[in-house]
Amino acid sequence: MPFHFDPPLLPVQAAAIVFLAIAASVGLSLLVAHPPRSFPHVLLAAIRTLMVAFLGILFLNPVLPGASERTRHKAPFAILIDTSRSMQTRDTPSISGWSHPSSRWASVKHFVIENSALLDGLSQRYELRFFRFEDHLLASSRKELSALSLPQGDHTRIGEALQQAVGAPGLLSNSIPLGGIMLVSDGRDNGAIDAVDAARGASASVYTLCIGREKVGTRFQLTAQSPRLIASPGQTVEIAGALRTTNGAPARVTIDLIREGRKIRSKSLRLTASTTEFDFTVVERGAGSVRYSLSCVSSGLLKDLENAHADVSLTVTRARMRVLLLEGYPSWDSKFLAQTLREDPAIALDSIFQLTDTHRFALSSGTDTPILHVPQTLEGFGHYDAILLGQGMESFFSASTAGILRRWVSDRGGNLVFLRGQTGERMPAFRDLDPFLYGDRELAATGARLTDAGRSFPGFHMGNGDADAALRALPALSSVNQVEKEKALAVVLARIPSSAGREGSDMPILAYQRYGQGAVVAVTGEGLWQWAFPSPDIEKYGRVYHNFWTQTVRWLVSGSDFLPGQNVALRADRSAYTVGETATLRGFLREEATGTLPRIRIEGPDGTSATLTPKKEDGSTADFLSTYRVAIPGAYKATALPSAGVSQDLPATADFSVHSGLDEDSDRTADTALMGRIAAASGGKAITAAEIGKLPERLRIAENASSKNRGSQTIWDRSGIFVLLLGLLTCDWALRRR
Repeated sequence: MPFHFDPPLLPVQAAAIVFLAIAASVGLSLLVAHPPRSFPHVLLAAIRTLMVAFLGILFLNPVLPGASERTRHKAPFAILIDTSRSMQTRDTPSISGWSHPSSRWASVKHFVIENSALLDGLSQRYELRFFRFEDHLLASSRKELSALSLPQGDHTRIGEALQQAVGAPGLLSNSIPLGGIMLVSDGRDNGAIDAVDAARGASASVYTLCIGREKVGTRFQLTAQSPRLIASPGQTVEIAGALRTTNGAPARVTIDLIREGRKIRSKSLRLTASTTEFDFTVVERGAGSVRYSLSCVSSGLLKDLENAHADVSLTVTRARMRVLLLEGYPSWDSKFLAQTLREDPAIALDSIFQLTDTHRFALSSGTDTPILHVPQTLEGFGHYDAILLGQGMESFFSASTAGILRRWVSDRGGNLVFLRGQTGERMPAFRDLDPFLYGDRELAATGARLTDAGRSFPGFHMGNGDADAALRALPALSSVNQVEKEKALAVVLARIPSSAGREGSDMPILAYQRYGQGAVVAVTGEGLWQWAFPSPDIEKYGRVYHNFWTQTVRWLVSGSDFLPGQNVALRADRSAYTVGETATLRGFLREEATGTLPRIRIEGPDGTSATLTPKKEDGSTADFLSTYRVAIPGAYKATALPSAGVSQDLPATADFSVHSGLDEDSDRTADTALMGRIAAASGGKAITAAEIGKLPERLRIAENASSKNRGSQTIWDRSGIFVLLLGLLTCDWALRRR
């Protein structure tokens, strides 16, 4: 019967201990033998030596493989190959001995498709499945890919390809999980789905191979901090953005603020760091939806600006954001949070505090209202745009109402904030909602640091100072809950150094994740209210606590399907299209329609308009849907028209842009950084063409490490082993008696 050893010490140390024990047994037996080397003493020495050797083998911990290891089937391994037009680019080192460079596609063929050593090595452990991707993921074969002379795809949609690969028919089964994904591309992604988020949510590690040369020189990326903003009429709103630079010397650029196609303001920036933040303030007097744009203009020093445009949709509504705060154990945290949110004119806060087992205290927008109750139905929860849950939240919910709250998040686009960690331990119904899995310890907190996602998070936009510097200067949290694991879709915003983190890494303390149509934010510690009291030497960060919570709530609500005052929501499946493509518009209803569905009006850049009649959907991906083929470039606006069957205080709109040229041709430089982030997010690794031959061995080591002892059974605690050991001891005793 096959078995392997799993000693408690290093194999060399364990073997040395066993050898010394056997040598000591033999030496002592011969030393006390009288007369020397008589047959009984030699036999006794042999039995004792055998017994010590047998105990030594047990010390090495022999284990039998589990049933899953003994009956192993090959797991599927997906190989995703980019066949977009950018793969025709000739910028890779020659692989034919000629002086001119080879095309990226020729390199893909050489290093992957026609690399028999690589594919044979992978085939020993996996069942290989080949796919090509451009606009969509398509099942293919090694023969078909080898016969393809020139890839012609119009797009490189990496995020879509990863999502479709995990859900490809026949690729996954309940008994044999996906063994891994190999992504081969130049990394120049122009899809609508974030590729890093798709990799983070994949059920297998992604190993990336980036083909192509990255452009040398200064490159830029302009992003809006919040693509959607909410404000009240007359309220001052900050439109913030960031300009990221790579490989460049300091330069000066101009940022234009454009309102509905007309430039209204400009700002000159001198770029001296990798990221330069900026902001504009605007005021809208009337209710409605206004489209702003940020545009980067070079001063002449820069010839190539990548992603030099970002759109911002500002919705001005007289309806206030309705927020509910539930706190079972009133504390400084909840007091300062409630006070901060009530100061925001765009937020209407209801709060309920559990003072004793039988007594609650309620406040509604600053007025004592003891009749205020915790919602018990989906319609009751739908009255709120966001709900904040503090300590002791289990006192407010039964198992059934907790399930209704979860439906409110997933099906109705609700927004939830867990204020102080460990939700799943107190309310199992919330376990899926929380971005973290927690341990059983409470740890002392140290200074927090922002992740890349945290630096672009609106809650950490300081306006008058660097967010990283502010976090280093502000007081630490008083304590944090131990986080054992981050869930696949969690986007971590801040971490603290901690040996209690997974594998000794920095432990997350703040994250969010999308859950169905809604979103969930989790804060794992206590004492965040101390940020409201900075020391005099950092007085410029005195508003950081207020800004963090108000901007976090605004960001949550602005990103949900329904804005305050809306019973209908409208979304375009992408923010940008190419001439000739079909735009898909998805509509959502806060409540079930009692009459006809809202029709959709499309306004084009040339002043023309078209009215679409939507078709009803099943509610899983949308409640109603329309499609529209775009014919000319420019800015488009879609509006859901009032309907007799649906009440609507604030019109639902969706903005999207149409470009005349293809994104695939506008920028063909390789993006090795994105390919590296994709691999890291999934637990895989970015590999180079020179390392491609080592991939089978790397996968073997990773698989053995992750499946070690899975389903294995130790040998030492079996009855037969006990009987054999008892027999040896009996023989030893009998011989000594003689």
